[in-house]
Amino acid sequence: MFPSRRKKQGRGKTPRRSATSALRRALGDNRVRAGAIFLAGLAAVVGMFSCQEGPYRESMELTAHPARIGGQPVIRVAVKTGAVKVDLTCCSALRIKDDRDRSVFETAKAESGLQVSSTPAGWFVGGRLVGGGEYLDIEVSDGSDRGENGVRVDGVGYGKRVVLARESRLSPRFAVVAHMDIETYLAGVLAAEVPFERWHPEALKAQAVASRTYAVYHMKLRVAEPYDVDSTTMSQVYKTGYATNPIVNAAVNATRGQILTFRYRVFPAYFHSTCGGRTEDVSRVFAYNSIGPLSGTACPFCSESPFFCWTRTILKEHLAAKLRETFGSQARIGSVLSIEPIPPIGPAGRPGAFRVLHSSGELIVPATEFRLAVGAGAKDLPSVHLLEIRNRGEAIEFVGRGFGHGVGLCQYGSNALAVSGRDYRQILAFYYPGSELVKLYAM
Repeated sequence: MFPSRRKKQGRGKTPRRSATSALRRALGDNRVRAGAIFLAGLAAVVGMFSCQEGPYRESMELTAHPARIGGQPVIRVAVKTGAVKVDLTCCSALRIKDDRDRSVFETAKAESGLQVSSTPAGWFVGGRLVGGGEYLDIEVSDGSDRGENGVRVDGVGYGKRVVLARESRLSPRFAVVAHMDIETYLAGVLAAEVPFERWHPEALKAQAVASRTYAVYHMKLRVAEPYDVDSTTMSQVYKTGYATNPIVNAAVNATRGQILTFRYRVFPAYFHSTCGGRTEDVSRVFAYNSIGPLSGTACPFCSESPFFCWTRTILKEHLAAKLRETFGSQARIGSVLSIEPIPPIGPAGRPGAFRVLHSSGELIVPATEFRLAVGAGAKDLPSVHLLEIRNRGEAIEFVGRGFGHGVGLCQYGSNALAVSGRDYRQILAFYYPGSELVKLYAM
């Protein structure tokens, strides 16, 4: 039965009284009003979650809820990593600054292309050495916002400002980091994360709020890092070119500024394609302490997903090669003989780890790491919610349910709920029990 919108008491660490009181006053008894405090100016308490970035520590808390800001914040998105050179184009003049805010290169229209490369000696722009700093800041000279048609990197437009950030002082490799308004970013996330043209509008709105919450959380968590999120499944997938798409913009605009909180704190609103019958407790997937909104819930709504039930047959030789790539430095891995889940199996049907028996011994691998090593794509091992593991001679047959890590919002379930008449607020309350929907900004 679909629950009412009355909030359930969640599990998690209670914030300190002083922080709670201050946030309560700032929120005005939980009602967010538009204000003039910008996100970056607010103090952050480092959050207890991150996307595959490390274990939970008892002293950590959820990220402090930024109570009021005047307008939408700018998010830093790594649209490319590991680059050593890129070609820049722009329909306007460009100004390039170094990490000391010094102008090192200016050009008129860069329609024919301007190559920027990194070497151990430093940055080269148009074949000229311009410095050896940690990053280059590239911006449209007049500061005008041309949407996604501003600075173009290797033919793809990312707006009026892009930063090239070295991976380290000694490495010539760098990340391409696009700076954009968060609402523009969300349009590209919705276009990439769900089949938006056939998704119900209320499910799109729920996805917009979940993705905005996830983004704001990481903006607070990674304020000292070169970027907030990347554009892959390690964060949430982003595609450029959808800033004016009417379908995704309708969902983004209808929920503008809205995020989820738990006990006045922002949390990472994880989501996935298909849960297979029940969403998973975050503590069983990412090794973090459980909280109410991410504790898992029964979901009989995703049976129409093509990944609700599946079978994958993978050659033992392939499995061994993949496991060696990831774990070969830890143990000598021989030919794979069999694979079995290690009890206990969680309520959502996912084990905590797998035992791999091989010709040189055995390997115990956490379930999430096993899936990432073998392959987490639709054609590989869609999830670790396994019903059977069958030994088929030279291959292993996996019979399972779901697609993704299983934590938070189930996208196919969300769409089914929307089709059945639930609005996005009800969908969010169902998948993130105990959370509160608040408005962070209106402009």
